[in-house]
Amino acid sequence: MTIIYEFKILKLNVLPTLKLNETTTLNNVITSIIFNYIGTNTLTNQKCIITNEIPLTLPTTNENYTDFNKLTEQECKNWLITTVNVEKYNKQINDYFDDNKIIQLNVPSWVVN
Repeated sequence: MTIIYEFKILKLNVLPTLKLNETTTLNNVITSIIFNYIGTNTLTNQKCIITNEIPLTLPTTNENYTDFNKLTEQECKNWLITTVNVEKYNKQINDYFDDNKIIQLNVPSWVVN
C-alpha cells in the first residue's frame, strides 16, 4: 500500500494590524492556519483526513514578515511543514489504514463500478 500525503489549507486567521514599535506597524499578519492533512491510499483512493489549527509565531521585525498580498500557498505549506509534527500525522494515518485493513480485490466483471 502506498499513501500520498498532502496539506490543504482551509483558512488563514489574520490580525488586521500589529504594532511592532512606535514607527512600525504590520498589516494583515497571519496568526494561525487551519488545515487538513490528507493521506490517500493509492490502491483504493480512500482518504484519511486530520484537521487542525496551528498558531504561528508573530513577526518581531518587518524583516521576518511576508506581505499578505504576496504570500503564496507554498509558503503557507512550508510553515506547516516546519511547525507540525508530520511524522506523527503520517503514523496516525498509517495506523488508520492498517486498523481498517483496506484491501482491494479483483472485482468480478458483473460488478458495476
